[in-house]
Amino acid sequence: MVPARKGRGTLARMAPGDKTTRRESTRFEGADRRMSRGGRALKALVCVALACGGAWPGVMASSPSLASSPSLRDRLIGFRAGAHRGAMSFPDQNTIELFEKAKEAGVDIVETDLRTSRDGEVFLFHDKRMEHLTDCVGPIGDKTASEVSHCRLRGTTLGLSTFRELLAWSQGRVVINAELKNADSIEPAFRLVREFDAFPWVYFQVNGNYEKARAADPRVALLVAPKGPRAQQALDHYLALEDPNLMIVELRPGISTPRNIDAIHAAGKLVSEDSWYFGRERGWGASHARCDKVFQHGIDIAISDIPAGCVVQRDEADFLLLK
Repeated sequence: MVPARKGRGTLARMAPGDKTTRRESTRFEGADRRMSRGGRALKALVCVALACGGAWPGVMASSPSLASSPSLRDRLIGFRAGAHRGAMSFPDQNTIELFEKAKEAGVDIVETDLRTSRDGEVFLFHDKRMEHLTDCVGPIGDKTASEVSHCRLRGTTLGLSTFRELLAWSQGRVVINAELKNADSIEPAFRLVREFDAFPWVYFQVNGNYEKARAADPRVALLVAPKGPRAQQALDHYLALEDPNLMIVELRPGISTPRNIDAIHAAGKLVSEDSWYFGRERGWGASHARCDKVFQHGIDIAISDIPAGCVVQRDEADFLLLK
């Protein structure tokens, strides 16, 4: 059971002159400066960890045992800030380089999208077709991994990152929220979770493929996001399931109500919502994020296009709960 939140739904923003707000802003600015230095050799370091048995700096070469690691549920209790594709407005979205910057800013979760090549390599990529975001054309599923590796993200010199590289980079230092864009990615993605023992720090958005995902591996943590005209009926159905690893429900406008939030918590599950549903997000600083609105509604996880600003608002929300 998820612990009840003190003062849920009654959080208020700090006054502009509050000393804690100024201190948090200063700490964030330092993190932002560090981000400009981080990640310059990230791809090479990931390759070393994958090919040579090395590890990310400061990270063990293999994941810690499940017995000694915090559970995924433990990692997600409390207000949590997530980076949508690392930071969606940037051309290097869904890359290890941008996820590292988000981690340096202090996010708890990096959100990504999974699509699979014709020969089974799982890539981090959102769109159904490649031409809008890359210099290649057509779906990833029509290409081999070798062909995809030659594609470059528009406005950058970067190629597409893979799910394997993301797991090797994280090693549990940050939770991964991976959206399965189609059913073809379920088995190869779950196979990688088993290989990395990543059950305590990865969960998957299943996009209508709940039954296929659950049949593929009952141990993997899942997020469901009911939507459409029958969203309420779908939510009620999911809450009635006896599935302890169906851990998170993402709400959308229309069913994001206090009653449903309470029902999800009463079922022992966590609530997530995309912060841009609470107002337009543009920029990079805390004043442009909308995560404070998410947390004011008693929602546990805010996924934001402005991750660094979301981190500041998460810390403010945590501070208010301690008052």
